[in-house]
Amino acid sequence: MEKYLNQIPAHVARRIRYNPASMLKTVLFGFMTYGYISLRELEDNCKVNLRFMYLMEHKTPSYRTSGYFINEILKPSVEELFSDINKKIFAEQHDELAGFVIKIETNTEYVPAYFDEIIDRYTQIQNIDENSFVHGRGHHKTPQQRHFERF
Repeated sequence: MEKYLNQIPAHVARRIRYNPASMLKTVLFGFMTYGYISLRELEDNCKVNLRFMYLMEHKTPSYRTSGYFINEILKPSVEELFSDINKKIFAEQHDELAGFVIKIETNTEYVPAYFDEIIDRYTQIQNIDENSFVHGRGHHKTPQQRHFERF
């Protein structure tokens, strides 16, 4: 963590600074848990959520303190931080995450001519057999079928 927290400005306020390592853990945990978390939600979670309280050592930074920490301390190294996190995840779970790296966005009005090829490639990667899909009342779709139909 010291690698990402080495550019902390000099402390000029009279108050004791929050532990930067705890702040980093809390911010990352908030984004990991909720996908997106506002600064006020982060503050509220530090007040009432035991997991956040544990990470912050039972201290409650205000939303402004969290915003300052994100914008002034994490911003210069945020790309390197997330790059290192992704490298660590892929190194440990490469086989499990291999099929989850496909992301395709398209405007339905202007579907490219090669869209069928993309769907075929997706079905091959995910080992999808469309003949095994169920339809109608009383049949439960598998998560794989739901994801494919949403795709």
